[in-house]
Amino acid sequence: MIVAISILQVLIMMGLPFALLVWLGRQWRPWPIPWGLAGAGALAWIGAEVVHFPLNSGLTWLVRHDLLPRPGHAWQGVYNAVILGLTAGLCEELARFVVLRFWRKRARSFREAVVLGAGHGGVEAIFFGGLAALGLLNVLIASSMDLGAAGLSPEELAAAQAQLAAFYGAPAWSPLLAAWERIPSVFFHLALSSLVMLAVVRRRAWPLAAAILLHATADATSIYLLPRAGAVLTELAITASMPISAAILWATARRLPAPAEDPDRPVARPLAPPGAPAASGAPVEVWHAGKVYPGGVRALDDASFSIAPGERACLLGPNGAGKTTMLRLLVGALAPTRGVVRLFGHTAGEPGFLAAKRRVGVVPQSPGMYRDVSVGEHLRLVQALYGRGDIPEVARALGLTDVLDRPMAQLSGGMQRRFAIAGALLPRPDLLLLDEPTVGLDPVAAHDVQQYLGTVMEGRTTLLCTHNLAEAEDLCDSVVIVRGGRVLVHEPIARLRARVAPEVLLRARQGPAALQAELARLGHAPRAEDDAVAVTLPEPEREVPALLRALLGAGLDVYETRIVKPTLEDLFLRIVAAPDAPAPPPDAGPPAPAPARSSDVLA
Repeated sequence: MIVAISILQVLIMMGLPFALLVWLGRQWRPWPIPWGLAGAGALAWIGAEVVHFPLNSGLTWLVRHDLLPRPGHAWQGVYNAVILGLTAGLCEELARFVVLRFWRKRARSFREAVVLGAGHGGVEAIFFGGLAALGLLNVLIASSMDLGAAGLSPEELAAAQAQLAAFYGAPAWSPLLAAWERIPSVFFHLALSSLVMLAVVRRRAWPLAAAILLHATADATSIYLLPRAGAVLTELAITASMPISAAILWATARRLPAPAEDPDRPVARPLAPPGAPAASGAPVEVWHAGKVYPGGVRALDDASFSIAPGERACLLGPNGAGKTTMLRLLVGALAPTRGVVRLFGHTAGEPGFLAAKRRVGVVPQSPGMYRDVSVGEHLRLVQALYGRGDIPEVARALGLTDVLDRPMAQLSGGMQRRFAIAGALLPRPDLLLLDEPTVGLDPVAAHDVQQYLGTVMEGRTTLLCTHNLAEAEDLCDSVVIVRGGRVLVHEPIARLRARVAPEVLLRARQGPAALQAELARLGHAPRAEDDAVAVTLPEPEREVPALLRALLGAGLDVYETRIVKPTLEDLFLRIVAAPDAPAPPPDAGPPAPAPARSSDVLA
């Protein structure tokens, strides 16, 4: 009976890692099991042990030769347990960190952390399962032979017989106790791997320190308890770590990205959910899109709009409204948590998405660049990737001709922005996505870039994200206003402006008080503005002449009359400041470029 259960023990210990990886693959379909990452976790454990055993031997030698402090006899057990636990924690968690930081640099998600932990803890289970199998084989061989005739010394014979008696006299369930220990141990390794991954992703030291401390505490507790409290209580202490492991996994899962949300890689799967509208082929389609980052940070919430061919739209909103997230969704750098985002009728992961991206020029908010490559080399790389583009023409238009041979590390901030625009415009794209294209430029350079953009945007679909409302008004003919991740308005600027009655600004020699009193007597609601008075007139071209005659007839010397139409900044502030600004209502497909509800916002 004890032999059969010992065989079961070996099968459990050596089969557990493979069963765990297969189960993980089934839970996360269609995500394939990354056996290579599990192997990296296994190599991390092996590398840690290669360092761990010599390190313990060296520390033992130092203690024996009084080169390290030796505690009193009463504290010797605690001292040994702490030292052994601490060296194990340091070696294994630092090995995990090195693998993730310097080798498996693409692994940055929660799932990948779990697989790394499964490989790390799994190879440990296989190692101890192999030791158990070897011990069982030795017992079976010794049981089948005549030990008295084996040429053993009396002491060796007595030791062998005692070991056989201890094995066959042990409770039948005792091998299963060792097999059970591997389950909470592997679970613990999953949690520790997620902490180390969090340290790498967030670039924080405390998750790595926490992993080392937890590992050291668990090992030290087991080492101290086993000779003093016995195997059963030690295994109970190991099992008690499972709720701690579960809490760590729950917390890190909320802070680490899933593979589809990993910001370091493009999405590789279609995103259109059931019930999504058919693609219209418009350059930009956003249908009830939402984006929630790890940790519950909501960047977009049910955002919908579409950009028609040739439309020049500006994407406006306060800081944190979700504008940059929207642009990253459009180019496939992020996946929406819900909804649909399309470029020229294709979602990220569809066969035609790459061809759609080749029709797009992007000016990112913080352009990345190879700092040791020259401007000309970088532009030639862009030209080769797109298969088109006139480098001298773009360089001349943006004032880069004299710096084509200069490494980009030597460019000023303004020149770097010019280069980013040049890279986006070089392949003559059908759609331009511009994220703060003139930020960091001096006024003269910004004016030159705006003029060039005005030329290249003519007849070309554009989505411009900017905080410069004068720039947006000059370059764009429609506006998409976002607040709190929701699209409040998508409408032509001219139509928005028509919804707000213009004001007439008047100045009289008698001063604003006399002018304001007379306007009130004539039935208007004047508003003082410095040394002038503003009055709202729905049709100023028709109403101003009669108003002037009335004011002059009343003895007021009006010397200035000026019609003031609302600027885009005025319209933007009205919409964003509205306490209950509505979003476009849900519908069966992407909304038209001009939802009618925007009139409620401006009322």
